[in-house]
Amino acid sequence: LAGSFLHTILEWSAFCAAIFTVILSFAHFRIKADVTTPIIGVTLFCAGMMDAFHTLAADRLIEAVADNRNLIPFTWAICRLANALLTIIGISIFMLGKSKKISGNFRFVTLISLGFGLLSYAVINFCATSERLPQTQFPQSLITRPWDILPLILFIVSGIFIYPAFYKRYPSLFSYALIISVIPNIATQAHMAFGSSALFDNHFNIAHFLKIIAYLVPLAGLILDYIYTHRQLEQTNKEFRQEILERQQAEAKLKEFSRREDLLRSRLSSQITHSLDLSSIIESCVKEIYQLLQLDYCSFSWYPRHSHTQGWDIVYEEVKAPKFAIFKQLNFTHKIANFIEQLILPENQIIDNISTIDESIIKNIFYPNNLNSVLSQNFLNNSGDVGIILCACSDRRSWKQEEIE
Repeated sequence: LAGSFLHTILEWSAFCAAIFTVILSFAHFRIKADVTTPIIGVTLFCAGMMDAFHTLAADRLIEAVADNRNLIPFTWAICRLANALLTIIGISIFMLGKSKKISGNFRFVTLISLGFGLLSYAVINFCATSERLPQTQFPQSLITRPWDILPLILFIVSGIFIYPAFYKRYPSLFSYALIISVIPNIATQAHMAFGSSALFDNHFNIAHFLKIIAYLVPLAGLILDYIYTHRQLEQTNKEFRQEILERQQAEAKLKEFSRREDLLRSRLSSQITHSLDLSSIIESCVKEIYQLLQLDYCSFSWYPRHSHTQGWDIVYEEVKAPKFAIFKQLNFTHKIANFIEQLILPENQIIDNISTIDESIIKNIFYPNNLNSVLSQNFLNNSGDVGIILCACSDRRSWKQEEIE
């Protein structure tokens, strides 16, 4: 029983690898909804079921009519042929079909699995009930097992054409592992077709061991793909949590900004109510806006646009550093008048980056004095004078709508 015992261990090891592959493939399908994995897993499992029948029949643990000398080599060849064919059929379904329609379709996976299962059962039933099976071993010939030539050819064709095309269309570690599995599959068939001349000889045992490797390679690829998918999922969840955190922080900042804005309005309303001193109100307004918007420069000024005695009266300015206090030092000239005329135009009231605008007069005053972004608001009083609230920053700044409001 030594040869039969070793044969049983090798075959059941391969079958166990097939079981693990199909279980993990459905777990992978549950995560990614990729139908390619369970279908290929089912094809390997069906081939493994036929291997199990082959072993059980050889050990006479299930009833079979034919003699072992014909039953074992014939069922081996049929199992290997089924392995190659079922995998090719399973891959062809995806290569010829539309993947979008079948993606995540568990019903489709179930129907294909039942179809492969019935096909496997039909082959098993035929082998078990046939009294006379064809001769498959020819010890004196160059090709000792001619029936193993066809699976050998199918594995070669699959490795050169079918599996690479499948990997190109559905790239994954699992589909790449199918390409690698061709190597032990071809070696297995070569040992049986050209080497094994009797049951349980060295080539026979080597071929059965290599078949285990051929089953383990897709299993290893599936495990690696599963790990990779799990890491991708973890990374996606991490990015999603980070995005939620950033949105919460942005929402908190917006609430704080709104709170400070309401406080600013409340303070100004209170000052207007308790005092009619315009200069004090303007000073408080400039200080509050300076703090609220975190500026480097903020001022309020009057520009008597239509007066005979033109000038630029800066009522109050708040600066972060002396180098930004440039406007009180400027004498009113025709150049300054042109500067103010350009500044109060609607298109120049919001400047994110001074270097990008075309008005050279604005550039020449702001840019050399380390101010790179400007926000201003203009209004007219009853006398026709232009009031200007001017905000500026040394950094380039994209002004937000809530800041403008």
